[in-house]
Amino acid sequence: MPRFRTATPWAMSLLLPVALVVSACTDSPVAPSAGGLNAAAAPPIGELAATLPWRIKATVATTPASPPVGCVVFFTSVIEGTATHLGRFAGAGTTCVLDQIAPDPDPPFLPAGPPPYVTANFTNPRWTLTSSSGDELWIESVEAVAVISLTDGSLRAEGRQRILGGTGRFAGATGEATIGAANEDGQGPDDFEGRGWILFRR
Repeated sequence: MPRFRTATPWAMSLLLPVALVVSACTDSPVAPSAGGLNAAAAPPIGELAATLPWRIKATVATTPASPPVGCVVFFTSVIEGTATHLGRFAGAGTTCVLDQIAPDPDPPFLPAGPPPYVTANFTNPRWTLTSSSGDELWIESVEAVAVISLTDGSLRAEGRQRILGGTGRFAGATGEATIGAANEDGQGPDDFEGRGWILFRR
């Protein structure tokens, strides 16, 4: 996917109102919690494969959009990359900034002090990732926080992701992961990664 060399649209929007997305993820998969996320919607365990490692690596290009109720800032996203068990995919989704602190003299997981930062709590209500075979996997980022430098527009973010299901062999899939994204120069798409586990029909 070509990397655009213009300033990230949502980064610029956050410089005006506020911020969003970035960081590096831990290398350790997240252990399934008791019953798993979205356990009530999952098929009987006998119909599923064993819990498998899950990894996603993608670029995310965002465009500011009119925010719905409950979002301070809102973006639509185009996502391209690879994911374990899904292969190469193209996707789309949205990002909702829930609240913001600007400037923030002590941002999470970044050095305190200058340059000034904006901090934002955000969610990705649902991203739809479509494989070359047409199967869809649905994911949601929750409990996520991002910071953006007001000096150069660079971004970092960390959070948690859950798998909501999908179509085809991913119908009823569940899972979770630690996630992050990064944009070190404030230009082009953000680099996005996640590591964790997935449970789905094989």
